[in-house]
Amino acid sequence: MISAPNFDPNHFSGRKVLITGGTGFVGSAMVRQLARLGAIVSYTYRNPSHLVRLEETAQLTEGHRLDLLDAPALQALLEATQPEYLFHFAQPAPHHTRNSQDYLVEAQASAQLTLSLLDYAKEHQLTRLVHACSSTVYGHLGNQPFAEDAPLTPDSLRGLVKLQDRNLCLYYANNYQTPVVLGRIFRAYGPWDNPGKLINQALQHQALGKPLALVSDHIKRDYVYVDDLVEGFLRLAALPLPIGTEVNLGSGIMRSAQDIITGLSQHLSSPILTTSEAYPEVPMDKAHWQADTQRAKALLGWEPKTTLAEGLQKCVSWYQQTQNPA
Repeated sequence: MISAPNFDPNHFSGRKVLITGGTGFVGSAMVRQLARLGAIVSYTYRNPSHLVRLEETAQLTEGHRLDLLDAPALQALLEATQPEYLFHFAQPAPHHTRNSQDYLVEAQASAQLTLSLLDYAKEHQLTRLVHACSSTVYGHLGNQPFAEDAPLTPDSLRGLVKLQDRNLCLYYANNYQTPVVLGRIFRAYGPWDNPGKLINQALQHQALGKPLALVSDHIKRDYVYVDDLVEGFLRLAALPLPIGTEVNLGSGIMRSAQDIITGLSQHLSSPILTTSEAYPEVPMDKAHWQADTQRAKALLGWEPKTTLAEGLQKCVSWYQQTQNPA
């Protein structure tokens, strides 16, 4: 990995950090890493069943079950924890924005939460608010990598929600000098990912000896290992960047579903079986989905260090040890 000037992981030791969505896939990885780095970590959660992701941090972090749309409760938590750094990972899931009515609900809820956090950051001595954006803010841009200054024309309702929150962040950055920065997440993967995602589905089907339907090979994803993604967000928080900075956090390499299946099978005693029937496509599926990583390298000194083979091996080991310990 490239070494960024003035970046020191020990920067967070003893610092107060609050993470929204702390039991989600990326949020929980952030909690675990900040706990290892000696930060004073608080996090919010909605689903207690996801606390298993954070068992190892039970003595090192403080979880708060909270309805983030309960404005008085959220304000009370912010006042009690007094974070220096706030990482905002509480976001709507893709299946929550399937139609126009879903969009109206999620857009209002997401805007309310984002505005509450921005108002707190504006009014208090917060060092940095780091907002987890998404590559779904991009639309179809042809056969070129998605650069941060490309037109943002989402082709999914979830992408519209993400763009709305991104615009709110930039409004506060530009008009109030609120110390907010944004990381655009591409396809994060790794241990503790959602059971419905491709890698976990493939491992479940392989364990049961069942064939798996895949999306067409022309659909591509830019896979980035979750621990690398966490380091990108840590650098966004710690480095002296201009407020409102937006950075892609992806690998810059596109993979098809079949690429992932082939890579997983190399670490298994028997291959993953697939069917000839294609999995239905959704609006967020793109024939070309690739991060332009030049800004991340230049501003953060960051690029993923985990190869796909290494990441998939870690996924297989984790699954066999925790999900299917036969």
